[in-house]
Amino acid sequence: MSNRVCSAIVMVVGILIAATASVSAAVPTRMTVQGKLTNAAGDPVPAGIKSFTFKIYDAAAGGMEVWPAGPGEVQPLSTDADGLWTAEVGAVVALTDPVFSGDTRWLEVTVNDGVNPAETLPRIKLNTSPYTFRSEQSNNAANAGNADNLGGLPPSGYALNVHTHDAATVTDEPGIASRAVSSLIFLPQGATTMQDLVTCTLTIAQAGYIHVQARCGMTAYGTTGANRGFFQVDETAGGSEDPLHYVFVGDPAHVNTGGAYGHSVYVDRIYSKPAGAYVFRLEAVALPSNGSGATTQIDNAVITAAFYPKAYGTVAP
Repeated sequence: MSNRVCSAIVMVVGILIAATASVSAAVPTRMTVQGKLTNAAGDPVPAGIKSFTFKIYDAAAGGMEVWPAGPGEVQPLSTDADGLWTAEVGAVVALTDPVFSGDTRWLEVTVNDGVNPAETLPRIKLNTSPYTFRSEQSNNAANAGNADNLGGLPPSGYALNVHTHDAATVTDEPGIASRAVSSLIFLPQGATTMQDLVTCTLTIAQAGYIHVQARCGMTAYGTTGANRGFFQVDETAGGSEDPLHYVFVGDPAHVNTGGAYGHSVYVDRIYSKPAGAYVFRLEAVALPSNGSGATTQIDNAVITAAFYPKAYGTVAP
């Protein structure tokens, strides 16, 4: 299918291949294959029925088709909203023992959505469960009773079925993002809008809750009057003070101008968000009524955003 078409199917992610035989001496005749279809932008293709054609070759490219010969095994399969699909390869044309008698086999998948030209995906190497199709060993009754063998096969005749998912597929996992700024930041006196101290970006694959925590140090000096600041976590640059979420830090007055007064600032906030990418910021502004000569210095600003896919109680953002 053409990569120029938004709905074109361009890749398979996370192929899972497993023999579907029962725990008996019978030779399995099919294997389960799972994948994910995305378009050129990496987004899932539209859900619905698509035509899948399966073939098995003896090489990664070119080579000889060892199963099923001719046009291949054609199956109508449905993809869901995430582009995920599952097939029982061999359900139409049975997989037999000779198919896997060679050293290496490769599965070729061609997909046709009925709108764009059919597209053949990169071949997948079959090097795990399909090799248990070697029935002449699994049906060996003499070995079946040997404690050193498993189901008639020695341990060397088995291979792990490794199955991995990319981050976009495994959506029910927590995640975290964090950023720190060690340089000194001075809040302008008389400013009326919040100033960014540090920001971080967190991308989540499903709806859930984001807990944002931020901290910094504040040093106040230079005035005998007030020297205070507002601090809050926000998504909007230059946002106004939010009474539900800001903290008010500083001193109403100083005895003399020679001293420097240190404060620790901590603020957090909880968001309920759909899937997407979000930028959070620790921001601050000096109090407009600060005394003459006031200097409000910020250091070691840190912000951390953590994603939780599920709530186990009441959450009040």
